[in-house]
Amino acid sequence: MLTPIPALGAVGQYFTTHRALALGIVVSGSSIGGVILPIMVERLIPQIGFGWAMRSVAFLLLGLLAIGNVFVKARLPPPKRGFQIAEFLAPFKEVPFALLTASSFFIYLGGFLPFTFVIVQARKEGMSVALAGYLVSILNGAS
Repeated sequence: MLTPIPALGAVGQYFTTHRALALGIVVSGSSIGGVILPIMVERLIPQIGFGWAMRSVAFLLLGLLAIGNVFVKARLPPPKRGFQIAEFLAPFKEVPFALLTASSFFIYLGGFLPFTFVIVQARKEGMSVALAGYLVSILNGAS
């Protein structure tokens, strides 16, 4: 029986030639979602309200995840050894790794927090309401 694994991990198992192209196609899904989902939410909220807009996004993601769970399977068997929590926590005892983890947290916090406020700030600076709603999609498409 094949075990389900993350899609990014499965690509490396199935592709030996053109692996970079296959990984690029898989990773492009997050960019496409980052462009489409904010537009979808922006248009659904005035029509059906915030609650049903969020439910609509959840149903869309549920359907896509169901498809992924059915079709993405591991080609190679998983390793026989079990999970040890001590092996997971051991790298955090090393100062360079702990600093890398802490700095990565703050870098991502600084990088993604502005996405929350970019629409409000753009409207405050005088940008049209129609264009300001697309700023998150534009930022996601450019990244």
